[in-house]
Amino acid sequence: MCVMKINLLMCGNDKVFDGILVELLSLVKHCKNEINLYIMTMDLTDINPKFASIKEKDRKYLEDVLKLANKESTITLVDMREAFLNEMKDSPNMMNFYTPYTMLRLFADYLPIDIHKIIYFDVDLMMLGDITSLYEININGFEYGAAYDVLGRYFIGNYYQNAGVILFNLDECRKTKFFENCRYKCLYEKMAFLDQDAMNRTVKNRYFIPYTYNVQRNMKKGTVIKHFCKTIRWLPFYHTANIKSWNVEGIHETLKLHEFDDILEDYQNRINKYRAK
Repeated sequence: MCVMKINLLMCGNDKVFDGILVELLSLVKHCKNEINLYIMTMDLTDINPKFASIKEKDRKYLEDVLKLANKESTITLVDMREAFLNEMKDSPNMMNFYTPYTMLRLFADYLPIDIHKIIYFDVDLMMLGDITSLYEININGFEYGAAYDVLGRYFIGNYYQNAGVILFNLDECRKTKFFENCRYKCLYEKMAFLDQDAMNRTVKNRYFIPYTYNVQRNMKKGTVIKHFCKTIRWLPFYHTANIKSWNVEGIHETLKLHEFDDILEDYQNRINKYRAK
């Protein structure tokens, strides 16, 4: 069965432009279906000068990249400032290791009611395969599907899931008030891993998608999505590694990965020209 339209969700401020660009370049290489991407953003420069929203010119450029694979694809910016501050301005998690933008995925119920299913992506992913197979997973009766969290399995519990790639059943989430309950936790409880903790503590019915859709450590056979998240390295001494998808030097020299070289070369050419404008 061929899915003709895939709904995607990303979140962030203007600092995530590079990550989204790399991600979309890898996405259009492997997926030719129509993509409707919603990017939740907001201006919070009154709280922190670095918290500026994604601009229209950035949206237009990224949409042109998305259209390279399918001219019907679109990107829609969703301004979440008012809704977010109405619920979260007094949250103890506003000042956290993570920015407030990571909580925006918990506002997915604000998307149009006719969107029944959507994939949420962090902005530090790269694709090695077609995400259509992920979108086609049947999660009827489940609020969402996500892969297990590599570190969470060891330090928190076997059922702890990573929130970098999430297949949301929005109909079920609205029915169970999943997002509202997650936001309530974020408003009143200080959490180490913020909305990821809130999701894992709130979910009633969850599905475990194959790890190949969210490979958080070493690449493995069949990888569809590589997640460039922070990991622990035990050798040659204990340390953390946080090499992001737009860190070309780090990907080559530290991670020793070359599977994405064509994408990274395209990214470097594009970002240099874009910044020179």
